[in-house]
Amino acid sequence: MRKLSWLVVLSLGCGGLKVRPPGDSLLLGTAMRTINPQPGVPLVGYPSGRPNTGVALDLCARAAVFGTPGKAEPEAALIVLDLIHVDLQLGRAIRERVSAALPGLAPSSIMVSGTHTHSGPGKLDEAAIANVVEAAAAAWKDREEVNARVGHARARWGQRVGREGETEG
Repeated sequence: MRKLSWLVVLSLGCGGLKVRPPGDSLLLGTAMRTINPQPGVPLVGYPSGRPNTGVALDLCARAAVFGTPGKAEPEAALIVLDLIHVDLQLGRAIRERVSAALPGLAPSSIMVSGTHTHSGPGKLDEAAIANVVEAAAAAWKDREEVNARVGHARARWGQRVGREGETEG
């Protein structure tokens, strides 16, 4: 059930999936690809730009693609990029290219967002965009049937839970 955490995103506005009864299953595939910039590309998030001098931690595109059991086409997708933001032009380009790579998936059913990293490029090059599309295609290819569950918990301000589950504070 490593994919269960992705189900939280369904409430964020992906327009493709219909409301399902509790306990009903859906199809979910996830994948990740790197989108590291080339050396020398300016990184955003600093008062004065600084060029990329190498990779300490990979920047990634993460994709979750959702569907209905028994249907061949996906119904919604969430693409999360390690970028400071996703502008309209980049979001539109990714939605159109992912839609073309996954027949039946409408661009309006694809949500593209950024993690707001301060150590990434301002724009993606063609190779990185191709990796984003590849992540979405790989996610749908790797789909499996999962059960959606909803839960809730209370947390008090200043309370922490330790590694073994004990409450601190």
